[in-house]
Amino acid sequence: MIVCRAIGRHDGALTNRNFAAQFTTEQGATEGNLVGMTAQGFLPSWGCYPVTIPPGYLSEFLFMLTLYQFESCPFCSKVKSLLHFAKIPYKPVEVNPMNSKELEPLGLKKVPVLVDGGQVVTESSVIMDYVNDHFAHLSNDDTVPEWREWVDNTLVHFIPPIIYKDFGTAWQTFGQVLKPSGFGVIKRTMIRFAGSLAMSKSSQKKARERGITDAPAGLTEAVAHWVNDGLAGRTFHGGVTPDLADLSVFGVFRSTDGLAAVSLAKASNPAFAKWYEQLKSVTASTAV
Repeated sequence: MIVCRAIGRHDGALTNRNFAAQFTTEQGATEGNLVGMTAQGFLPSWGCYPVTIPPGYLSEFLFMLTLYQFESCPFCSKVKSLLHFAKIPYKPVEVNPMNSKELEPLGLKKVPVLVDGGQVVTESSVIMDYVNDHFAHLSNDDTVPEWREWVDNTLVHFIPPIIYKDFGTAWQTFGQVLKPSGFGVIKRTMIRFAGSLAMSKSSQKKARERGITDAPAGLTEAVAHWVNDGLAGRTFHGGVTPDLADLSVFGVFRSTDGLAAVSLAKASNPAFAKWYEQLKSVTASTAV
């Protein structure tokens, strides 16, 4: 089967669709789908490639990007922040954190996972690079890789000990992040209980292993470092518009918006709060 991707502007939004067709040549598939898209009001660019589609996944391959995620996962949120900022539509699939059943057909166990036609992309930073290279095309200076590495190796580790501090705090956290999951009441309650029990213990253990003795103080220092050295007086690290460094930092916090870590970060640094709210205003969800 040949899948043709058509990407174009329609009603002011970037639309990404894959169309599958049984054509004998790539040229035939290209021409047929190009005509079809033009008739719908798109002005697309296109590309064709052969794919093998797993049973039951045809609709996903024909429509758009699919993101397998946990709602509370900061690494998933990094990817979503880029998709939202670039106004790229995608289909989210909430994965059960207890068994990752939704990922079984792909032979994977960890989120995030991005499916784009015949491409299956894993690891949040790799996914962000893929999305940026193929769709978003944000410019990034030489310091962006350093900041993205800092997000993954330093910043993100201050948040779990705060939002999963004890069973009660973890219970509150899971209660909020599971609301949009789409799981039924029974499944949601089971995940909430098991997750709260597990994360309240593991988050503190991992913090000790990393030498984090005061997570709130560490987070406050990290926020100050980002504002002073990352933003350095600019609206965004990218200048007048966000880059992948901005979206990576923002995504980590956005995953727990309204909870203790974000509240602490905003209260500790007015410049951070302003930056955060500005990014929040330009990253409305594009999930469908």
